Amino acid sequence: MHASTESYQNALQIVADTKKLRDELHRELLLALPSLEGLPLVEALKKFRKQSKSLMGNALQRYLSHKREVLRLKKLLDQKLDEYFYPAKDASSREV
Repeated sequence: MHASTESYQNALQIVADTKKLRDELHRELLLALPSLEGLPLVEALKKFRKQSKSLMGNALQRYLSHKREVLRLKKLLDQKLDEYFYPAKDASSREV
């Protein structure tokens, strides 16, 4: 009987620790996104995951867009520098 009492106490401690972790997670989630207040934890986690995926997708799209623009501007700058420092032979023969 002593072993079963100890197992029961361990189970109660695990349940208490789990509830404490859930409460802490829910508090942290509400600090990050107050709009999730009032929702059960599982529903709040689902919405948080969906919103974070959306934000990551938007951030990635903006990053790739800026990267393409930077590469385009770099290519244009290289082209203009080449034109300035290495003019075409026709242009150099006309200047002389």
